[in-house]
Amino acid sequence: MRCTLPLALFCPVLAAAQYVYDTSLPIAQMVQQVLAGPGVQVSNVLVTPGTTDQYAVFTAPNTCLQMAAGLLLTTGSPDIAGPNAALCWSTEAQPFGPSDPDMVTVLGGTTRDQVTLDLDVMPLGDSLYLEFRFGSEEFGPQVPVNDGMAIFLSGPGINGPYTNGAENLALLPGTADPVSTVHLLTTADSAYFVDNGDGQTAPFDTDPYYVQYDGLSVVLRMERAVQQGAIYHLRIAVADVFDRSCDSGVLLRAGGLRSPIHEGVAAVAAPPPGLFWDPQQEVLHLATTGGGWLVLHTVDGRPVRTLQVADPAGSGAALPGLPAGTYLVMFQSDRSAARALGRFVVVR
Repeated sequence: MRCTLPLALFCPVLAAAQYVYDTSLPIAQMVQQVLAGPGVQVSNVLVTPGTTDQYAVFTAPNTCLQMAAGLLLTTGSPDIAGPNAALCWSTEAQPFGPSDPDMVTVLGGTTRDQVTLDLDVMPLGDSLYLEFRFGSEEFGPQVPVNDGMAIFLSGPGINGPYTNGAENLALLPGTADPVSTVHLLTTADSAYFVDNGDGQTAPFDTDPYYVQYDGLSVVLRMERAVQQGAIYHLRIAVADVFDRSCDSGVLLRAGGLRSPIHEGVAAVAAPPPGLFWDPQQEVLHLATTGGGWLVLHTVDGRPVRTLQVADPAGSGAALPGLPAGTYLVMFQSDRSAARALGRFVVVR
């Protein structure tokens, strides 16, 4: 079923199982208001290809997806509503685009109908999580090809083999195996596979509790240690391999992109050069000579505090009780001259 979902995804909750999707929102809005959870700030959102219906937000109460809502990226149509009553459900994306070298490395074959979600993410904690689930029609009675997905993360402290030093974090737990149809069907990884029928077997082909995919992974979680307040690049991709038949998709849980913040702990994430934070005393020290004033603004330009800083270098401005958030910092050596020091993030 297709409908236009309000921003908070408040479609009418139906008693029966139902998958409902919406492609009308801009991708940046989907990511910022649906995918992003606590402790992350996202920006520079881009989807490729950006002109087809290969992505959607969805609600899916009382279905086999075990996700009440989320964002779907798919090699075909986002209409995966059950029951699973079709063999090799396929919608060829247009245009199908060039093969992605990173995905070729991950999946071992030429990719087709790929959709890729790129975004920058700033974690406010020291770890980054993403909850997801892979589904595909390639698990049916046909001989499977290795359709699959990847979650590439690049940024400070990461030195992987993919573009921009990225790592692929979409791996089956405890293995180096990518999340793909062939690996999920192997004996070693079968614990992470959930059968969903073949399009012609009850109860899957009669009950709308089951979506169209012939199989799914269990709900998986990406986890990576990160630097608090640094900017990372996240690239999530799903693709068909060799042919363009039998769609696949990755379902991203609503609020599933998050960075846990430890309550009660004050810290400054990635203070700009010239600023040093004492978390015990909650004092911001400046590596500058001469007195002046430290001026804090919110990111939308609202003044927060103006504090006098005395000579010598290393003197500090006490900021007890400063609420968690992102602040812009200016230093004024006198009331008419100001020097931008950058921004910092207070985490509590």
